[in-house]
Amino acid sequence: MSMRVALCHHLSFVFHRQLDPTTLWLRLRPAPHTAAKIEAYSIKVHADPVWLTWARDPFENHLGRLDLPKPFSRVGFDVEFIADLVPFNPFGFFVEPFANDYPFEYPDQIRKELIPYLHLQQCGDAFAGWLAALDRSPRYLVEYLTNLNNEVQDKLKVDWSSNAKSSGLDAVIENGGGSPQDLAWVLTQSLRSLGLAARFTSGYLITLSTDGEGNISDDASADNARIHAWSEVFIPGAGWIGLDPSLGIFTAEYHVPLASAPDRFRTVPLTGIKQPLVESSRDQLQLRRLKPTAPNKLLSQTHYHDIAATGRFVDNILSQQKIALCSSAEVNFIRDSSTASPSTTSQSTSAGCDDRELAERLLARLKSKWAAGGAVHIGQGEHYRGESSARWRMSCCYRTDGHPLWFGANQLPGGEASAKQVSSDDAEQFATALATGLSVKPEFVIAAYEDRLHQLLSAPSQLNEVPERDELTDPLRRQRLAQRLSSPQSSPTGYVLPLRWNPIQNRWSSGKWEFRRCELYLLPGDFSMGFRLPLGSLSKHATEADEIATEPSQFEEKTLLPQVYGETSARQTVISPAGDAPEDLDSEKNGRAPRTALCVQPRDNAIHVFLPPIHHTEHYVELIAVIHETAQDLELPVVLEGYDPPQDARLQRFVIEPDRNRLRVALPAASSWQEQSELYETVFAEAKAVGLVPESGLAEDAEDLTHLDECDEEKVQRASSNTSLTLGGPTPSTSPFLKHPPLLRSLISYWQNHPCLSYLFSGTQIGPSGNAPRPDEGRDDALYELGIALERFPVGDSPHLWLPDRLLRHLLADASGNMHRAEIRVDTLYAPERQSRRLGQIMLQSFAMAPISKLASLQALLVRALVAHFHRRPYTAPLVRWESQLHDRFMLPQVLWDDFGLVIRDLNESGLPLQQDWFRSIFELNFPRLGHVQIGDITLELRRAHEPWPLLAEEVTGAGIARFIDVANERLQVRLSGVVPDRYELACNRQSVPLKRGVTDGEYVAGVRYKVTQPPSTLHPTIAAVTKLVFDLIDTWTGKSIGGCTYYPAAPQTCTEASVETPTPVQLPGGKPTVPPVAEPQSPVRVSGRFESTGSGEYTKPTQRLDRRFPYLLDLTKVAVENGMIVQSDVRVV
Repeated sequence: MSMRVALCHHLSFVFHRQLDPTTLWLRLRPAPHTAAKIEAYSIKVHADPVWLTWARDPFENHLGRLDLPKPFSRVGFDVEFIADLVPFNPFGFFVEPFANDYPFEYPDQIRKELIPYLHLQQCGDAFAGWLAALDRSPRYLVEYLTNLNNEVQDKLKVDWSSNAKSSGLDAVIENGGGSPQDLAWVLTQSLRSLGLAARFTSGYLITLSTDGEGNISDDASADNARIHAWSEVFIPGAGWIGLDPSLGIFTAEYHVPLASAPDRFRTVPLTGIKQPLVESSRDQLQLRRLKPTAPNKLLSQTHYHDIAATGRFVDNILSQQKIALCSSAEVNFIRDSSTASPSTTSQSTSAGCDDRELAERLLARLKSKWAAGGAVHIGQGEHYRGESSARWRMSCCYRTDGHPLWFGANQLPGGEASAKQVSSDDAEQFATALATGLSVKPEFVIAAYEDRLHQLLSAPSQLNEVPERDELTDPLRRQRLAQRLSSPQSSPTGYVLPLRWNPIQNRWSSGKWEFRRCELYLLPGDFSMGFRLPLGSLSKHATEADEIATEPSQFEEKTLLPQVYGETSARQTVISPAGDAPEDLDSEKNGRAPRTALCVQPRDNAIHVFLPPIHHTEHYVELIAVIHETAQDLELPVVLEGYDPPQDARLQRFVIEPDRNRLRVALPAASSWQEQSELYETVFAEAKAVGLVPESGLAEDAEDLTHLDECDEEKVQRASSNTSLTLGGPTPSTSPFLKHPPLLRSLISYWQNHPCLSYLFSGTQIGPSGNAPRPDEGRDDALYELGIALERFPVGDSPHLWLPDRLLRHLLADASGNMHRAEIRVDTLYAPERQSRRLGQIMLQSFAMAPISKLASLQALLVRALVAHFHRRPYTAPLVRWESQLHDRFMLPQVLWDDFGLVIRDLNESGLPLQQDWFRSIFELNFPRLGHVQIGDITLELRRAHEPWPLLAEEVTGAGIARFIDVANERLQVRLSGVVPDRYELACNRQSVPLKRGVTDGEYVAGVRYKVTQPPSTLHPTIAAVTKLVFDLIDTWTGKSIGGCTYYPAAPQTCTEASVETPTPVQLPGGKPTVPPVAEPQSPVRVSGRFESTGSGEYTKPTQRLDRRFPYLLDLTKVAVENGMIVQSDVRVV
C-alpha cells in the first residue's frame, strides 16, 4: 500500500557582513529518475529580489540558478514536496544475458558512453589495500553486488551525526568508517575498480516508524528524513540500480534522489555559499504523513440499509408468489499472511490451505453459533492422484427442529483435548458396550490387525527365516506357514462390529464374520480402517445377499424425528422399501452376517467410530444416541467418521474441507435473504477470528468499499476460482424448479442471453477450460441442442418431476461432459441413478468469492430477485448465438457493465428496486483500474479485462502426466470518453486500437491482448513478451500526438499445474469403485504493474488492422507474428 508524505526542508544562512551580488546553484529538486511519484513541488527563497531559473545539468539533474542582484546578509530556502511512496520490488529488473554473471564486459558503445562513470580516483596505500582485498570470484551478478554492499556496511562504521564531515578515501579506510557520503563514495570507487560503471547520488532518505514485525505503524512520531547519499551501478538491461552501503540494502521508494553524477562534488545540494563568512546556519527537515485522498464512496452505509430493505421486499414477493426458495452457498478462505509466520505461510503456499487445526477451530466456533447440539462428522473428501489418501471432509449435522443430536463435552474436532490416554483395550470395551447398547451380541465384535504378510512383502529384510521347499509345496504346511508369518505382532488396530438395520424385525442386526486366515487383516493403506475392510474375503453365502440397501425416496412424506434421541419411538418406526416384503435377514436366526460394519479405532488420543452407510435418518439418530450414551458411560472422547449422514430435509449441515490453497466452507441452507445474510456475516467474522481471510484478499472490516487505487492490484487481488450458490426448496417435493419448470427455463435462457451474469461476477478462471464454462463456450452444437430442449419444457406446472433433469442432463456440462463444472449444475435436480441425489436443486457457479459478507449477500439478493422476476414474467426469448463475441467484446468490463444495466432495468420494470450502483464495488474489484490520464476534455483509462484460459496438451513431468495453463497472455480494456467522433485515433505500440462506440455519447472502448511472460509451456513459445504498452492519442486533424500513457505489465507470480493425468476408477474397500476428481486448475497470481501518464510523444501513422472475428480486439501477439518478433535463443527465461 502506498504512503503519501510531505517533506519540508528549511535551509538558512546568516553572514557576518553583507555580501556582493552573486549566483547560487541549487540541486534541491527531486531528480527526474526518482522512483517516488512527486505530486507537488515548491521552493521559496527568503531574499529579495531574486531570480530563480531551472535547467538541466549534463547528467540530467534539475539544476536551479539563483541570482541575487543586490547585496544581502542572509538567505534562506523552504523546499517542500509531496511524494507518493508506492512500494516496488528493488530486485524487479531484467539483466541482459551476457551480464547475468560477474565478471562481464560492457559492449564497446556502452563502455564509450560510460567512460565518466568508470574513472577511478587516485588514492593512497590504505584504499589501494582495500581494493586489492575485494572478492573478484565469479558469481551471479545480483548476489555479487549484494555481498559487496554488505561488505562495505560491515567493515566501515557509518557516522549518522549531522555534523559529520566528509573525508578522503584513505581517511575513511584508516578510521574504519565515515559519513553516509563517505561510504557511498567508497562503494562507488570500489565498483569502478571491479569494472562496473557507478555514479554517486545524493538525496533524501525517508524513514517511517515501524512495529516489531517491520510493518509501518500508526504512530508517526518517529518518522524522519535526512540528507543521504548512496551509489548506483549500471547493469545492462536494468539501467542504474541503487545500492545503499550505510543500510546494506538496494534502494527503494524511500530513497528520493536529488542529483546523480560521476563525481560526488557535482551532487552537492547547494553551492556558492562561502562558509568562512557564515555566522550561523540552520538545516532542518520535517516529515509528515498525509491522509489518503478522499475517494468516492462506492458502497456507503445508506446503500447497505437500502440493500437490506430490498432483500426483505424480495422475500415478501417470493412469499406472496408461494415460491419456497432456499439457498445455500460456498465460501473460500485462505490463511491470513499478515498474521502467519514465514514458515507457516511457506508451508501453506506449497501444500495448500489444508490446515486442519484452523478448520477445527472454525468449525467449533460455527457450531457454537449455529448448531450447539450438532454432531461433528469426519468424512472422506476429494482424492487426487498422487496423494496417499483422500482429503478429510469435516461436517456438522444438526436437526432442524432444534433438538440436539449430541450432548456433552466429549472430544470433537476443535474442542479441548482429553487428558486421558486412549488404548486398544478402551476401544474393545467401547465396541463391546456399543454392541450391547444396540441389542446385538458382543461376541460379534472382531479385532482387526494390520497385514504382516504385506509388511514382509514390502520389507523382506524383516523375515527372520527362510521357508523350506516342502513348506511351500505342501498345502497344509503352506497354510500353517502363512498363519505363523501373519500372526499379529502387536495390539489390534481396532475393532469391527458387522452392523445394519433389519427392516423385518425393526432393529439392528449383526453376525459373525469368518476368514480363511482366521483373523481380520486390514488392507494396506492410509485410509481409516473402515475403508480398508477385506470385504472381498467374505463368503457370499455366509453374508447377506441383499448388499445394496434401498434408499428412501426424497419425495415421500417424512414423520417428525423423535424429540429425545434414543427414545423407543425411533426404534418403532418401520421403514421398508415399497413392494414385496424382504426376506428374513436376521443373522442370529439364519447365520448370515451383514456386509457393512461399524469400526472402533483408537487414534489421536480419541475413539474414532467409523459409521457404516445409513440411508434412513431415524436409524442414524438412534445410532448416534447409542454412541453418545456409550461414550458418556465410559468417559471416553469420541470422533465420528466414515460415511456421511443421510440426505434429509430434517437434518441441516455445514461442511469444511480443504481445497487447493484454501478452505472451502459450505453454509447451511437459508429460507430467506435475511437469514442468508446473517450466515454470511457469521462465517466471515468467525473465519477472521481464527486467522482466515476471504480469498479475494480484502479485509472483512472494510465496511465502506472505496475506489480502488490504480495499479494497487496486490491490495485488490481478485479470487482465482469461483464459489457456488445452490438454489432449491425446503424439501425436494417443494422445489420451485420441479414444481414450476418454466422458472428453470427462464433462468437458463436469461443467463445465456446476458453474458454479464457469467463474467461480471466471475473469477479469473473463465473460458471453455475454466471453472464454470457457459454452454456455448467451445460447444456450438450443444447450444443448438439446448435450444431444442428448452422448447420441450412444460409450459405450466408439470406432474413429471423427472422431465427437466432428462432434458438438461447431457447439455449443461463442460466440453468433456463433466456436469460438476457446468455454469448451471443440475446433477442434483432429479438424478436418475440415486434417490439421495434427487434434491430438486440447481447450482450457480459463476460467482467469485466476495471480499466482504455484505457483497456476498448482494450477489445472493440478485439471484433471488431474478427468481421472483421470472415467476412474474417467464422469460421465453430464444437463445442467442454469440459465437466469437463472447471472447471479444464481452471480455471488456465496460461492455459487461452496460449489459448488466439491462438486467437491472428488467428487474426495475418488474417492480424490484435494485440499483446498478450497488454493484460498482464488485465491478471495481474484479476489473481494477490500472490508471487513467486526462488529456484536455478527453479521459483515457486502462482497466483489467478478462482473458480466457487456454488449457495445454498433456505433458510428461516429474509427477506424471500433467496439463498446464498458458499464463502467458493477458488483456486490458482501453476506454476513451469525451472524444469527438472520427477525429482521434489511438495507437498502442504503433498499432491502431480498434475503438468501438459505447453506450454513452463520446465513449469508445477496445481490448488489447498482449503476452506478459514466457513460461516453459505456452501456445506460442517463439513470440516475445511485451515489456510495456505505450498508448498515444493522435489528432488526425493536426497529425500530432496530444498525449498518452504507458503501462508496464508485471508477469504472474506462479505458473501452476492445471490438471493431472486422467483418473481411473479406484476400488475402495467397503464401497463401489470411485473415480478421483481431476485436480482443479489454478490461476496465476497477478501482481501490480506500473502506470505512467506519458506516451511516446511521437507521431507515427499507426498500422490499421481489422479482425472480422474479433473486431473489438488489438491482439499484439498476432502483430508480433506478422512483424517477425521472436524470442532469441540466447535469452534466459527465469
